[in-house]
Amino acid sequence: MTSFKSILTEGPIPGVTHLFTYIGEWESFSGMHCEDQDLLSVNEIKGGREKIWYGVAARYANKLESALAGVLPGEYRNCSAFMRHKCVVVFPRFLYSQRIPFTKGVQQEVNFATKQWIPFGVKASWCLCDDRNQPLLKMGDYVFKHLGESAYDRFVQKKDL
Repeated sequence: MTSFKSILTEGPIPGVTHLFTYIGEWESFSGMHCEDQDLLSVNEIKGGREKIWYGVAARYANKLESALAGVLPGEYRNCSAFMRHKCVVVFPRFLYSQRIPFTKGVQQEVNFATKQWIPFGVKASWCLCDDRNQPLLKMGDYVFKHLGESAYDRFVQKKDL
């Protein structure tokens, strides 16, 4: 796999900076979801049949989440970050019907971050319906280290970076 320069250097974070191995069987799937704190993702197949991913660009994320909240109002009422639960199956025909552009890929994954990702990580929603789900990354540390003191001051004041 190609090497990426990631700013996630504080140590191994299982499933984020170190690979998780998912062993699936015929017709197994993972629901459409947002990566932890909206991290970027790289995927690689190790063996077996291909894994098909449908990706929606960040600029269409709100449109997708609004469309899904409209068809799954109970899920949205229970947790506004329900897209983090990995339990929603979205078919291409739904994306077409909502006029949400998407791409198709064949992959497995590992997460990484660049400086350009930091504002997305800061704004990422988080599932609050389960106390076990806590943000894995302390975003203030990344803002200060990679964007500087003035950006950190804006972060603390909850202003846009």
